[in-house]
Amino acid sequence: MSRHTDHSQHLCGVVTPRAPVKKGQEKLKGRPVLAPTGCIPMLRHLCATHAYLNDGVLPEDPFTRCGMHEMGVDAGDCIEVPGLQGIEVEVVKCYHNSCETVGYGFSIKKNKLKAEYIGLDKEGIIALRKSGTCITESVRVPQVIFFGDTTPDALTQHTEWQKYPNVFIECTACSTDKDIDAEVSKMRDRGHTHIAELKPILEAHAEGRRWFLQHASAAHKDQELIEMAEGIEADVVIVEDYIK
Repeated sequence: MSRHTDHSQHLCGVVTPRAPVKKGQEKLKGRPVLAPTGCIPMLRHLCATHAYLNDGVLPEDPFTRCGMHEMGVDAGDCIEVPGLQGIEVEVVKCYHNSCETVGYGFSIKKNKLKAEYIGLDKEGIIALRKSGTCITESVRVPQVIFFGDTTPDALTQHTEWQKYPNVFIECTACSTDKDIDAEVSKMRDRGHTHIAELKPILEAHAEGRRWFLQHASAAHKDQELIEMAEGIEADVVIVEDYIK
């Protein structure tokens, strides 16, 4: 699981002036960076500081100097990100008391044959196309959703996430040798999640879904996290890249 001590670790790699842009991003100021609308001013300050430390002067547009094209988003938005062709991004609400956070769901956009034409032979399809009939429709195929810092309310108070087969969700605390009620309350007060609240949700929505647990407290040992995951009746993955 990813470990952290404060929010500064979430910003690693955000300001990278030399990051290459992708096809479809040529007309932007830099690579697209999505953030909650309310966080954009603070992100601007971060870029200004970074630029000043490099150049000794404050840039007119900190985002441009840092190779960044800022995109403010809010929960409920469904957007297409330049450079991510065929991908739709859904912004979902998270619950974190110290700063605004959101989650992002990613779906592939595809064209498929309309239901009324399924089973039609090749000649029939060709004839319809020649006549100008629209025989396909655009569909979204959900792939993965990634939540930011949040309490379990992001799952219990919303249903948007249920269409995604892969869910990245935080599990900051997993101690079972302490006063569970007190630990759960402490995590909620801090805008985080305890396994005691998360486990029933994972098990109730286990069918056809893989859960990726992240954001563990540095107080937990690797073996403790692994044993915790093994005790959940669901397909649970520890984000091993962060296990040391």
